[in-house]
Order: sequence, then structure tokens, then C-alpha cells
Amino acid sequence: MTPSKIQEIVFHSPIRGPVPIAPALMKYAAEVATQSVKSTGDSTYKLGSVDFSGDDVFHLEIRFNGGVVYHIYAINSGYEADYYVESSDMSYGCKYHLLMSSVDGAAQLLIDDFEFIADAKSMKDVENSTT
Repeated sequence: MTPSKIQEIVFHSPIRGPVPIAPALMKYAAEVATQSVKSTGDSTYKLGSVDFSGDDVFHLEIRFNGGVVYHIYAINSGYEADYYVESSDMSYGCKYHLLMSSVDGAAQLLIDDFEFIADAKSMKDVENSTT
């Protein structure tokens, strides 16, 4: 995934529905969404075989200049989460595991982070929230 080729990022908020990420934050959002991922060995799955419904499922849609679309999902698995990537140019999905954890589950941690990122308009907004 090359951040310079990202055309649009949409966070699918369980509360508000699809929310576009500000263009100034797309590189940052892509980094946050992929920062703590590790392979799970045989990490492919059949498209449509995983249930991505529910209020505790993280979903991010990344559209690239060439027309390829990624759908990234995280589903809580105890304190941690399983992480799934589906690409419009692949006939299967890839499964990973998040290295981070939270009492509410790592997917919820991503949801909470992206609820904030979706409201920010610039990196200054993000930086001011952490001070």
C-alpha cells in the first residue's frame, strides 16, 4: 500500500456510517490502520466467509488512484483482534492479527481512534488532542 497513491479513505463508523477522512490526514490514517499487524501463517480466506457485521467491527475503505479498493476490517478476539484485508483486485482475503490489545478489544481501540480522526481536519487537530 503506497500512501501517495491513496485517493480517498472512508471510515465506516458504527455510530455515524461512512465518514470520509480529510485529505490532509489520509497518510496518517493509513499508518494508524496498519501499524500493529502481524501475519498469522496461512493467512488467506474465502471472500464472504467472514461475518463483518456488528457494532464492534472496525471497517476502513481505502480507494487508490488506479481503481483498486481495499476494505480493512478488525474483529475483536478477546483483548486483541483479527485483522482482515480484502482488495478489489484479489479473489481471496488476507487475515492477520493485531499486536495491540485493549480491555474493550483492539478493534474497539481502532474504532475509537478513527472516530476522532474522522472529525479532525488537519494534523494540527490530531496533535492538539494529544497535548
